[in-house]
Amino acid sequence: MLESWVRGGPEGEIIFEGIADHFPFKKWWIDRLVGRSPKRHKLLYMVKVRGDSMTPTINHGESVLVDTYEPERMQVKTGDIYLVTMPDGATSIKRLAVSLNSDGRTRLICMSDNVGVYRPFDFILDSEKRIQDYVLAHVRWAGKEFE
Repeated sequence: MLESWVRGGPEGEIIFEGIADHFPFKKWWIDRLVGRSPKRHKLLYMVKVRGDSMTPTINHGESVLVDTYEPERMQVKTGDIYLVTMPDGATSIKRLAVSLNSDGRTRLICMSDNVGVYRPFDFILDSEKRIQDYVLAHVRWAGKEFE
């Protein structure tokens, strides 16, 4: 786990200062998850979750393994969980879906698993930005593998 934070805005990315903790993932499992390339392994980060919007799937205080590999961020799979930057610069972990408006603009639909408290919402992507400017990482694990 990296001592990290997320920077929002047009250059959204995960920023880190150093290693805060280590997690004992088996190499064979990481290889199965993302392949054997050491470069791919280095694009995996652990992030500590704050908030309850994804309860009961992911709870406040849990750590999640996120994949920042650009193709994972460009090809949003409907219903999968992602680390996303909102237009106001806030970051959140949400289930996502992508659709096109009647004018051809891309719309990102954000859904929480804690549906009794949080309602789905959406926003139009700025035409000057790419989807990966909003989608920072694909959540791959939180005590169980997500696929």
